[in-house]
Amino acid sequence: MKINENILPENEKDKIAYLYRLQEKLRLYHNIKAQDYADGEITLEEFRTFQKEWFEPRNYFICELLNECKENLKNDNNISANVSDIEE
Repeated sequence: MKINENILPENEKDKIAYLYRLQEKLRLYHNIKAQDYADGEITLEEFRTFQKEWFEPRNYFICELLNECKENLKNDNNISANVSDIEE
């Protein structure tokens, strides 16, 4: 599975924003399919097949890419962050 390299931003921060948005779109599409099931347009078996064969692999793939971005940012010495940045 892959994402068109011309679409995926190169900057890690923009890439994370894009991937979170893509994941949200994926979740919304999942909800449409769930509604199709609720409306009787597809069977439970068809919905479960959609989840297992279409939705879950894509969601897992996006999670893997997000984790890669997080690791890259975690190791970025140009980002200054301290626990004291959090105020009560």
